Amino acid sequence: MNPRLLFGAALCFGLVAPPQLLRAQEDVAALEKEYQTAVASFQAKLAELRNAGKSREEIAAFGQANNPAKDFVARFQAGAKAHAGKEAAIPYLLWLGQNAARAVAMSNAGGAPGAAPSIADDAWVTLLRDHAASDQIGRAVQTVGRMGRTLGGEKVRSMLTNVIEKNPSEAIVVEARFARASTVLGDEEASDDARAMAKADFQAVMASKAVPALAQRAEGQLFVLQNLQIGMTAPDIEANDLDGVAFKLSDYRGKVVVLDFWGDW
Repeated sequence: MNPRLLFGAALCFGLVAPPQLLRAQEDVAALEKEYQTAVASFQAKLAELRNAGKSREEIAAFGQANNPAKDFVARFQAGAKAHAGKEAAIPYLLWLGQNAARAVAMSNAGGAPGAAPSIADDAWVTLLRDHAASDQIGRAVQTVGRMGRTLGGEKVRSMLTNVIEKNPSEAIVVEARFARASTVLGDEEASDDARAMAKADFQAVMASKAVPALAQRAEGQLFVLQNLQIGMTAPDIEANDLDGVAFKLSDYRGKVVVLDFWGDW
């Protein structure tokens, strides 16, 4: 068979990544290697300064002036911008989401407070907004699902809905459903519709075989959603007290009760 036809067929069936994405992945790998080398050299220099007895102020000044993190974050941002809206932007955005906050904070030279986390948050948001149909965004789905407090539960659920509606991968859709449903837990502002959708999401995850590990977790989370939310009646507990006398939690209904759950691992 003609190699070009074979390559084209592979692309159609998602067997290989497009050339532009492959080049981007190679570029990100090279940048990451360069970044790790630069950081190792920088940290070695910091160690030399400490061993030489330099003051904390002198070491901090050196770190702010010489840490390579800020420059590398800018280079990854440039790569994402150059491929904006295209699949080739994904490797750069993933790196920024996973590393930007830690990298810039490490140098204490990231500009205004909150600038570093914002870079990472923006990367995750862009991934789910512009690349909802990609098979490369599983990590982004998991991370954004835990960002309800910083971005707002309703916004996160809307972003995950975008993935659920557009992504052809059952595994990624299951991840997105689990993440979307999980944002409702502990969200006192979640609407009744959001809670009903969360129940349907957990049930769908339990029924799917695409991600078996999530099915068991969804069962537990569904129980929490239906039984352990603020304002609900606590499930009854039956046990023996320290004297061996049987009791039930419901025996104390109407009284102030403190439940102390603890464990030793």
